[in-house]
Amino acid sequence: MATYIGFNTIGKKRKFTLTDYDLVVRDVLNSLLIRKGEKLGRPDYGTDLWGLIFEPLTDQVLKQLQQELRETIQQDPRVRFEDAQAYTQPNGILVELFITVLPTSEQQRLSLFFNKDEQTLQLI
Repeated sequence: MATYIGFNTIGKKRKFTLTDYDLVVRDVLNSLLIRKGEKLGRPDYGTDLWGLIFEPLTDQVLKQLQQELRETIQQDPRVRFEDAQAYTQPNGILVELFITVLPTSEQQRLSLFFNKDEQTLQLI
């Protein structure tokens, strides 16, 4: 029996139901796509990551990026933020995000690409 059950229509033609790890990952991606203040009734929900994506990746920006990822991930009680590493790419930033989906204790790695040109987030 699934611990978490939800729905997703992104890239799906049928079978919109997601469970457990897949659902939590989809929700994490959604929260990283929502800018702070965009969600009606929840001005604190979302992230300011997109403002940092266009900055040169200095040590200070990297720390801000990690802090913003931590704060965004911690908004979801099903996920524990472990670590994040960022790497510059020609048209964006590649982030390796390490999380633990609760109630498990197994650490998961998500490779995320923030595309500056298209302003999209892609799970690699």
